[in-house]
Amino acid sequence: MKQRISFLLTLVVVTALFLSGKGKTDLVINEEFRSLNNWETLYFSKKHTNYSTDSVGTGMLRAESNASATGLLHNTQFNVYTHPELNWRWKVENTYAKADMTRKSGDDYPMTIFVIFPFVKEEMSLADKVAAYLGKLATGLDLPHSSLNYVWSSNGQLGQVLPNSNYAGSRIIVKQAGKDKCGQWLMEQVNIVEDYRKAFGTEPPANAIIGFMNDSDNTGEHSVSYLDYIRVCGS
Repeated sequence: MKQRISFLLTLVVVTALFLSGKGKTDLVINEEFRSLNNWETLYFSKKHTNYSTDSVGTGMLRAESNASATGLLHNTQFNVYTHPELNWRWKVENTYAKADMTRKSGDDYPMTIFVIFPFVKEEMSLADKVAAYLGKLATGLDLPHSSLNYVWSSNGQLGQVLPNSNYAGSRIIVKQAGKDKCGQWLMEQVNIVEDYRKAFGTEPPANAIIGFMNDSDNTGEHSVSYLDYIRVCGS
């Protein structure tokens, strides 16, 4: 009898531990920035933003732009329906005096977290192919089907959603705004699928890639920002 009770208690404990850790073990991306080995560079201008991790490898990314624009894309593609939760922790030292989200000349942010939905060539309509071709001609970049850009805005309003002035297939979502919280570490959590539905009024493509950028090529200003981690997990 004692052995049976002991076995049942052990089973309860193991089950509780499994359930409590389920969210943590369902991570498809768990980037703690001990290096930049999992990231590929995306160039937007001749001057490049400087990204670095700390020298002792404890994990933190530092991003410094000076009239520059360079993004980093993670090398893992994931399904937003099975892993819709995106979490990160960030800090910015300063915002931009000349920033304006409604104009290309002011479309700069000390930190943007991207969720990019690439075109699937086999599923592209004629309209998609034309849009991709024109986008390539205009920017020199392979533009995605669509994207969500979570930004720390210099002068926007929290929760504001608006089209990107550079690309109609992109939506800007303001997660932090202004100077009041500069210098503070802040944690963010979003549901990609829900945000896409609100931003575009339709269902998102299944596959996505995450990325980030500190850019100041339009305003010509300077900023420093930080990322502690980025995580993508199931709901």
